[in-house]
Amino acid sequence: VAFLDEADDQCLLHIDDVYGGGNAAYMEGNAQIKLGCITSLAVIYGGSKRANVGGDIVLNITSGHFDRIFGGNNESGLINGSITVNIEETGCHPITIGELYGCGNQAPYITPAGKADPTVNVKSFTSIGRIFGGGLGEGAVVTGNPTVNINEVVGKNASYSPWEYPGKTITFSEGNVTLPEHTAGAIGVIGEVFGGGNAADVKGNTTVNIGTAETVDYVSTAEKGIKVEGANILGNVYGGGNNADVSGNANVVVGRN
Repeated sequence: VAFLDEADDQCLLHIDDVYGGGNAAYMEGNAQIKLGCITSLAVIYGGSKRANVGGDIVLNITSGHFDRIFGGNNESGLINGSITVNIEETGCHPITIGELYGCGNQAPYITPAGKADPTVNVKSFTSIGRIFGGGLGEGAVVTGNPTVNINEVVGKNASYSPWEYPGKTITFSEGNVTLPEHTAGAIGVIGEVFGGGNAADVKGNTTVNIGTAETVDYVSTAEKGIKVEGANILGNVYGGGNNADVSGNANVVVGRN
């Protein structure tokens, strides 16, 4: 388990990339990253840079700004386990994310037999530009059935009355992404949602669930049964990918039955 925390406002972390796994060395067990009081990180990966991971990946985001978040590996390597990404604003800073990916950056992911498919659980935050159930780039093909669950509750920092988020535009080599403005006291706001990947195919089915749960449980704190307020998505929701194929069904489910 990797645990990152800033001791105080005078001891800020200045890190470009963070990995739950290794660089080019095999890791036998599970990869888990827990974030304490984090102000800002450029990119975080639940997996490795270019190595195999032998177990499950769990990535819990609770605080801070991230240009990009990937549940899987960066350049290459296999993951012999499931991927779960939880977005829960329970830390000391608002959560703002440029792009959130359930899987890897140029690294493929194949759901192992008997393991759960990649899952992104978006519960509380301030602003997210774009969400993808799959990966980024042609090499990040997902063989499996990624799921994005968006069931929002008010984040810990949302009601901090003097604080308003003005939005932000981040420039990547693939283009720009804009994080929407957020008003204090409201649930988090999202730009666009894709069940599949960003120029990364999915060989399987994709699912986006929006406001389908009555309550959510936090994994970063002991809070359980928190009433879901809904979802705030300004742009489009796509069951499939962005310039990427989905070989199976692309599903979008909105609201409770």
